[in-house]
Parts: sequence; C-alpha cells; structure tokens
Amino acid sequence: MDGKYESKDGRNKFSASFGAAPGGTAAVGHVLNVKVGDEVVGSMTLATQLNGDIGGDLDFDTNVETSVPTDDTVPFPVNFPAVAAGTVVKIGTIECVLN
Repeated sequence: MDGKYESKDGRNKFSASFGAAPGGTAAVGHVLNVKVGDEVVGSMTLATQLNGDIGGDLDFDTNVETSVPTDDTVPFPVNFPAVAAGTVVKIGTIECVLN
C-alpha cells in the first residue's frame, strides 16, 4: 500500500495504490474505498496486475492529460482535504501516513 502527494510549480498530484499476492483476502473485483484524513475521496476496484498480483490504484492531478488515452488520472474531487506531513491515507482497512 502506498499513498503519495506532490505539489510543485502550481501542480498537485495524489496517488494511492494497493497490491497483494494472490491467495490472500484481497480478491479481483473487490472495491476498496480510499480515505484521506476524514474524507472518502474515491475508490479502486482490484484487478489482476501484469505480474500476477492483485491490485488497484487511484490517481488525481490538477493537470489531467486528456490527450494520453492510457492515462487513468482524474481531477481532484471537490471534497479532497488539505494535506500535510502526517495526514493518514487509508485504502480499505490498511493505512499509511504521508511524509
């Protein structure tokens, strides 16, 4: 599980990703909510990855590249909270803290 927030030159980006080996409690098709601080900002549907693991991701960007057809980045939701070092990111029941 990984959560990352970047702010540089007026552009903000957030990504959250989850990965697990097959055979555990994570399964293809499970939907995991992504929470930043106290706000649910989106969700991800788990799928089989190229390496055989099960995973998903959620990506937000203030500068979405609509000309790139493989880019699954979307604009930030209106309820995305202010973040700082120590903000908790939670995917399903697993959490991490932004540095």
